[in-house]
Amino acid sequence: ASSCGEGRVFKEWFKRKGDKVEEGDVIAKVARRGRKLTPAPTDPLPVDDTDAKTTAVTEAEEVDDVKAQRAGIIVEYQEVLKDGTIIDDVMDVMQDRNLAVVGDALRPLRPHTEGYVVSAPANCELVKWHVKRGDVVKKRDVVATLKAETGHEVKVHTPHNGVIKVRQFLQEGDVLEEVSSDESLVVVGKLPKLLINDGMAPVFASEGQFKEWKVKKGDRVRKGDPVAVVTHEDGQCEVIKAPKEGPIFSRQDGLVPGSHIDTVLEDGDLCVIGRFQAFSPSWMERGVEAPSEAIFKGWKVGAGSHVTHVTAGTPIAEVEVPSRRLTASVEGPIEWQSETIKAPTWGSISAEQPLKSGMKISDQQVGPTIATISASPPWWCNILGLVVLLFCFLCCLLPCVRKRQTAEWHEAQPLLKTGLTFDTGTEMRTVIPEYRPLGIKHNNEAPIVVHEFTVNSYAKNQLPIEKKWKLVAVDGEQL
Repeated sequence: ASSCGEGRVFKEWFKRKGDKVEEGDVIAKVARRGRKLTPAPTDPLPVDDTDAKTTAVTEAEEVDDVKAQRAGIIVEYQEVLKDGTIIDDVMDVMQDRNLAVVGDALRPLRPHTEGYVVSAPANCELVKWHVKRGDVVKKRDVVATLKAETGHEVKVHTPHNGVIKVRQFLQEGDVLEEVSSDESLVVVGKLPKLLINDGMAPVFASEGQFKEWKVKKGDRVRKGDPVAVVTHEDGQCEVIKAPKEGPIFSRQDGLVPGSHIDTVLEDGDLCVIGRFQAFSPSWMERGVEAPSEAIFKGWKVGAGSHVTHVTAGTPIAEVEVPSRRLTASVEGPIEWQSETIKAPTWGSISAEQPLKSGMKISDQQVGPTIATISASPPWWCNILGLVVLLFCFLCCLLPCVRKRQTAEWHEAQPLLKTGLTFDTGTEMRTVIPEYRPLGIKHNNEAPIVVHEFTVNSYAKNQLPIEKKWKLVAVDGEQL
């Protein structure tokens, strides 16, 4: 063992577990406790104080070396030591002052509680690691690539799903039988328990073989929704259901079809249903907030009600809030009183958290906003707006129609009364028009014969003149 004296501050590691050392090799550096090795940023050296600068450099050169007492391999070292650690302060963890232990070979790996040791074939050389400590692995994942005595590469696989609990301190190029006392490479343990906070609910499966997921992280589920499917020894499939409503906060992604739950999972928790995420009202919305410590009792509008449009002050929900303690003890019972949560503005209920009656709001959601109100106009305002737009459209269209008709008919102008005599084919008929134009279409050649009329023809509607009439005289003068 390589150790140090009392009153030392750890500075730096030069060798770590698995490294080969010769006698006298520097393993680490330590300094005397209380010595300032470099000027602190809060106490800058004076610009002209050259003696102070020299003193700082001299102190830095006085750091003590911790050296190997023999040649071998570092089989253990104090991982708790970091740069600046006062060794006397961590003696309860270190137990003694030994910084490292040098031995002939690395010690065999042993599972701390439950787990499988993955070993290598005999007489192999490490070519490459494919995993590190803490990695989640699946069955048949490659742990390491080795080279046999024949020169062929050998892949070492995991026997089942799990997490890498411990990895042997081997370096690429190491021959296992030269540096290790056995062929152990890694320890694959069970997947750890998922993190659970207040208000969250784990989804358990105690036994069986995992078949498939029905949800993914972030999905929102209701109570009773399928979460996963597990197959039992008798071949029957069991659908694991959600115990509460909420989003999937986390799940055991290391589970793959065929995994035995009791072998792979430490606690049997498949996933965790978390609290509802806080609402983020848009610029046209207002949030309805309630005290986080309040117990939710029920909705007054929106959920389970036909009322969705509210005004400022409309009751939104009913909660119970703590009013006072019944005893002087901080652990004593609390008296609760009802409180009505009211709408802060007018509008319509746009969203509500699916809160469960009888539970604290903080245990069901993140943040105090339990609903949002959209400040958009009521439905009848939209209809009124459409009517106004249609009216404006017609008002703009009417002048265009009139302008088109005026362009085609021309403006009716007074005309000196003139008699027009037409030959109808059976008789001579004289008409006296008061306006022009007459609105008659002809071939622009004499004699003038009526072939067609323009839109709203004055001759056709007011005089009236008919098709195929021939103009023969104007004021009695023959044409």
